[in-house]
Amino acid sequence: MQAVLEKVANNLSQRRGVGTIGTLLSNEGVPIPRSVACLLIFLCYLYFKTDIAFSDFIRNVLADYAPEGLARRFPGINHIPRSKLSALGPNHQHHADGHEKLNAQALNMGGVGLNIYGIKDQWSSYILHLVVVPNNRLATTIGHVYLDAVQKYKCERPVVTT
Repeated sequence: MQAVLEKVANNLSQRRGVGTIGTLLSNEGVPIPRSVACLLIFLCYLYFKTDIAFSDFIRNVLADYAPEGLARRFPGINHIPRSKLSALGPNHQHHADGHEKLNAQALNMGGVGLNIYGIKDQWSSYILHLVVVPNNRLATTIGHVYLDAVQKYKCERPVVTT
């Protein structure tokens, strides 16, 4: 229990959960083999008066000594509020973004990559423009892609969100 409390004390942000603390203890030479696990279950029974496993032991120690950390990691606590998308009609608002799933770092083929930049209409979700560019992070490249799409579809200055 002292090793778990030391890990909790060293974790100022209280972001480490049961699995992380258990892994850290194992990495630091506090292994929990099956024979010792039985001893821990017995000690947990004496301390908590219930039959629990090692992960439950850590969870109970965290609940007793760091309940704010458990509450912070509770599923759904960091929910991002969503809002309804709305557009006045076709070509009113466009969304543009670069896709780096096939870039040189992702492909790992010696500097060969496909940087993709795309523009889609919000109202219809239609992909207006999708091109392969040398670098989709340069402002000049993105500006040229945008101007090419405006020229191709003759859009009258739509609102663009990147």
